Amino acid sequence: MTLTVPFAQFTDAVRRELAVKSVYIHAKGAWVVVTAANVNTGASVQSTTRLPADKIRETLKKDGFLVNDGSWATIVETELPETHSPLLTVVAIGYSSADNVPGVWVDAFPEEPAKVDALRAMFDEFRQSGELDDVPFEEFLRLSNPNVTIVSGAELAKYLASKRLPA
Repeated sequence: MTLTVPFAQFTDAVRRELAVKSVYIHAKGAWVVVTAANVNTGASVQSTTRLPADKIRETLKKDGFLVNDGSWATIVETELPETHSPLLTVVAIGYSSADNVPGVWVDAFPEEPAKVDALRAMFDEFRQSGELDDVPFEEFLRLSNPNVTIVSGAELAKYLASKRLPA
């Protein structure tokens, strides 16, 4: 039997439900899974947090626990919360500038835009800043020869998870 609690309630739950001194931490992508179990009763407590593993380790030691690397295998894994904000998408557009020097325009959007909408945002920004003469959108596209890359929040989370160092 596994009790899942927010990390802020983990130590109290372990003391109340398990009465054990050993806890385990395991980095999993951008998240750290924290577990404890009572081998006599088969009960366990688990929590997930995005706090750095060293901070978790420090907090748990201050609370009087013996902190180990790993996790209890008897605990049924629950799906971790999303590691990204669904409200974040990054767009990068490579383009040929008037000086025949490559340029890159980068912006963030609250949701994934269509490529044409990203190009329109770049066009509008260039027009408003005075970087672009009074040319129609279609001519701008022809002259700039843009290459649009859209990176979703899920992809950003994968990039971050792949760079995370083990605890």
